[in-house]
Amino acid sequence: MLDTSFVVHALIRTQPSHQPALEFLQRLAEAETLILYNRLLEVELAETAIYSGVNRIVTTDTHFGAVPERLLTVYTTSSRLAACRRQR
Repeated sequence: MLDTSFVVHALIRTQPSHQPALEFLQRLAEAETLILYNRLLEVELAETAIYSGVNRIVTTDTHFGAVPERLLTVYTTSSRLAACRRQR
């Protein structure tokens, strides 16, 4: 099970433990390790992306539609589009 803060550290270069976290994730990927994570990870990553200046996300989670359009462009599948639009 991955902790959300660990994943954020692995993805954001300015985090103090970025390099060791990234290297650990790379080793997990190379070993084809099954990784479990909490659904809160998706929310944490979206929040981190917004605060990091990212303004686009590709997701099947329609709840991201609740984020104001001026802050986040959401790309989703056609089957989720109507539900995402209802959030906006």
